[in-house]
Amino acid sequence: MVNQQGNPYDKEIDFNHVSGKIGGFFTSISDLFFDVILFVKKYYIILLILLVIGVGLGYYKDSKYKPQYESKLFVVPNFRSADYLYSQVDLLNSKIGDKEFLQQNGMEYGVIKEVEVQPVVDIYEYIEEPNDPKYMILKLMADSGEIAKILEEKITSKNYKYQALTITTAKPVDEEKFLKPLMKYFNANPYLQIMQKEWANNLEIKIKENDTLIKQINGILNNFGTKGQGSAVFYNEEASIHEVIKAKEKLISDQGKNRIDRINYEKIIKDASAVLNIERYGMLAGKMKLLYPLILILAFACLITFRTYYKKQMNKRQLAASNNE
Repeated sequence: MVNQQGNPYDKEIDFNHVSGKIGGFFTSISDLFFDVILFVKKYYIILLILLVIGVGLGYYKDSKYKPQYESKLFVVPNFRSADYLYSQVDLLNSKIGDKEFLQQNGMEYGVIKEVEVQPVVDIYEYIEEPNDPKYMILKLMADSGEIAKILEEKITSKNYKYQALTITTAKPVDEEKFLKPLMKYFNANPYLQIMQKEWANNLEIKIKENDTLIKQINGILNNFGTKGQGSAVFYNEEASIHEVIKAKEKLISDQGKNRIDRINYEKIIKDASAVLNIERYGMLAGKMKLLYPLILILAFACLITFRTYYKKQMNKRQLAASNNE
């Protein structure tokens, strides 16, 4: 059996090879740096002219730069109109370049750049009470560790009460000339307008009936200990006064919610609040005075490098042709 041992000279050769490679790399860097110095020394007048031109052009572009404006509009889609709202936003985005469509809907052409709709994620508003079936569903999702994903999914997000419209415009807008036509566009659905009337009528009936029940309960409580006669809600000796008070509290809570719904039911898509004309600047805003000189100098450097390479290759081929002769 042959006993093979590593040759120490092999390790020394490998080390020398690696050291040579590293040394060659630093030498290339040094040569490149010196070439840059020679390039600047040779063409410094041209480079200075390009620098002045680039800075001047950059300042001009920066002075002419106009920011875009972002407006936030918080709305409440009523009468199960969340899907309708999302589809109307998609339609509006597809018609941004359609002058006739925008003018028919009272909107100025060339102002709107983009419209986005996103839910205002509020899990506490989404679940009205612990006995709500939605609460049990979300509890199961939380136990499985998927609640964060589910809450932000599009199907779930459409069911949140508030939706945020982010509208990007080319110039500042105001409520009278911009928001009113936009809200009119969102509320111009004949079917939902009919549904709005029916929902509003049903709500008024509910408010009236709840007021009647609260008055009856107040009468029962004022005459506690006596039997109520001829009323829809009555208290007898075996009933719990606690249940009567609890029923009244629930009715009062429902009435508070109903009166808020009465305000929201004024429109199919009810505008709750708006923040207008937040200035948004692009990544290159105010930086053209730096970018333009750099582009001009790099373009000039590439041109000189290409010319040098071209001459070198032509001389090489001419020399090869003369040697063959």
